[in-house]
Amino acid sequence: MAKVKIDISRMDVPRKIQKSREIVLKMTGNKAFANPNPSLAILTIANNDLEIAFEAAADGGHSLVKTMHIKEKQLDAFIVQLAAYVENITGGDEQKILSSGFDVRDVPIHGKQTDSVVAGTHPGEVIAKAMLDPTVKNVLHDWQYAYDYLPTEKADSNSWIGLESTSKATITIKNLTSGSKVWVRHLAVLNKGQKTAWHVIGSVTVP
Repeated sequence: MAKVKIDISRMDVPRKIQKSREIVLKMTGNKAFANPNPSLAILTIANNDLEIAFEAAADGGHSLVKTMHIKEKQLDAFIVQLAAYVENITGGDEQKILSSGFDVRDVPIHGKQTDSVVAGTHPGEVIAKAMLDPTVKNVLHDWQYAYDYLPTEKADSNSWIGLESTSKATITIKNLTSGSKVWVRHLAVLNKGQKTAWHVIGSVTVP
């Protein structure tokens, strides 16, 4: 799942002006964003005001620089507000976010500190659990296990054995070889078919 990346505060003024214009250009006539909030007209005015103030402050005194910073903060606020609108409208769709002119940041869904693979209550049985970001909804879970997995192996190694998908982030794997060490990995299928990368959640000796 993708999120709108808001790094406007790290940009210098010329880059902010350029980014703002890029957003206006890409959102103008874009059917995915019917009613931008704030409007593109308001963003354009704020952007033009900042450009004028920036040019005036280049050779000006303290008051002109102060005015430029005021205009800069106004544009920052409008872009942050527009980013929230884009994030709400796109629902985490990376391509739609990119079509708006904003960049994306990936949201890590796995909580590595709380993923677990433990011995089950019966011989040959283990229980795996993948902890996800609580904001991620409607996920389908794919699972694989391996007896001879090495951390240096590639993700597409033939060592992995597929399991049935689950609607919950927990699976009980049965009929394993007792006394052997087994590794389990997980992949989440997000909304609209988007998939995370395979994530090894741990290993355990099979009871």
